[in-house]
Amino acid sequence: MTDPSAPRDLSDWEEAVVEIAEIRETLTRLVEDRPEGSVLEQFADGVLETLESMAVWIEANSRVTTAQLAAIENIAAGVAKWER
Repeated sequence: MTDPSAPRDLSDWEEAVVEIAEIRETLTRLVEDRPEGSVLEQFADGVLETLESMAVWIEANSRVTTAQLAAIENIAAGVAKWER
């Protein structure tokens, strides 16, 4: 996953899909490293579903909205906090 504090240009929908995949991989790894039923696991379930549905929509429409970009960046920042 890229550094959430680094400037990024996700205006390209394909880059947004790659970023979503990276976030999902990181979040899945973090959950696997925690005990079952952890707070992170509960948080991750909804986030992973959200990311999946965003990726499907972005790929189907070959575009990414400003709101989706903001959500991707916010989720990436949230996941980065769990990495610390």
